[in-house]
Amino acid sequence: MADPRNDRHTYLALVADRLQLPGPVAAEVLEELDAHIADSAAALTTEGLTPEQAEREALARLGNPGELGDGIRRAKQTRRRLLVAAGYGVLAAIRGFVWGWLFAGAIAALASVLALIILSNLLSVMGISASGLSTWSSWLTLPYVTFAVGYAGHRVPGAMATRSMRPVSTLQWPVALVGGAAVGAISVIGVRVAMDLGTFWTLVLAPVAFAAGALLSDDRPGTSGRIRVGWRTVVLAVVILTLGSSVLGLATMRINPPDWQPTFVTPEAFGPFAADVLPSDVTIIVGGGTSFDRVERNLAFEPTIVPAGWSGFRLDAWVGDETGNVARGETGPRLATPMVWSGDTEWFAGDLTLPVKKQRTTYVVAVTGVGPDGRRHVFATD
Repeated sequence: MADPRNDRHTYLALVADRLQLPGPVAAEVLEELDAHIADSAAALTTEGLTPEQAEREALARLGNPGELGDGIRRAKQTRRRLLVAAGYGVLAAIRGFVWGWLFAGAIAALASVLALIILSNLLSVMGISASGLSTWSSWLTLPYVTFAVGYAGHRVPGAMATRSMRPVSTLQWPVALVGGAAVGAISVIGVRVAMDLGTFWTLVLAPVAFAAGALLSDDRPGTSGRIRVGWRTVVLAVVILTLGSSVLGLATMRINPPDWQPTFVTPEAFGPFAADVLPSDVTIIVGGGTSFDRVERNLAFEPTIVPAGWSGFRLDAWVGDETGNVARGETGPRLATPMVWSGDTEWFAGDLTLPVKKQRTTYVVAVTGVGPDGRRHVFATD
């Protein structure tokens, strides 16, 4: 076998095999090394050597090509560079997740609105009255959260490659394993939401999506968080998610009887409570809002005084079932909080904080009060 130090191209190829640097960096190193060999050979020819002899001598002075490549690689791939690159990788993951969340979330929201318009018009044309119609659920959250996490993983190897002086291919598996484990830990420990099947699969697939995104990254390093997709891809995604949202809406809606009218008073859901309501000359207005762990309710009475004999207004939270009624076997509220005057003479207000658990828990929240008969009555439920 010919001595590689007798041929410049063979020598450089052997050095390149041991560099294991990103493509542009490796090309720059080899270009500088080639220029150094040419300059050294030119200097040796002035000492009386032939061009062939001068090049062989210049290569011989550089030493073993494998050892030279290893030395250059170690000089550039320092631990400090790797630690700095890891920091940039975290920033790239956050940026990629934010961009992915906004991009996919906007598409999902548009699809949900389109599905709601389609279903509402379809039901109107068919003359059907329905309640519980919703085109958004944790199942719709699954694809866009998974996309955002996957895009975050896709950005990390490229962001780390330039700063660590390592090729993307050598970073993919470490990023996939470490990043996937970190996302899994966040899903298990850091995310505290009420758990249903769609949310469960979102958390399960999040680390898989991150690892897949890292393994699908290419050798074009960079830290940009922009998403570049064609309009056809966007249209296709909207169409698919619109169809999925429509299916979700059809699955959740309930067809109402022809004479159905919405009402807030549902005492039949509460066995121990009285079925009576406020006297007919008193009007009750219920307002407020809910969040994932808090229920706020206000009561207004017309006339603006508390009806005679009524007291003990409070928010009660009962464990419910999938139909929206109190679960079978429940004999009393699990949580309760008093409602007090909110600063004027017209409003009662109360806040009720519901516990957040990994397993999904449905609560039926009722506004209740004690009437002149000494019995507690249900005014409104949520």
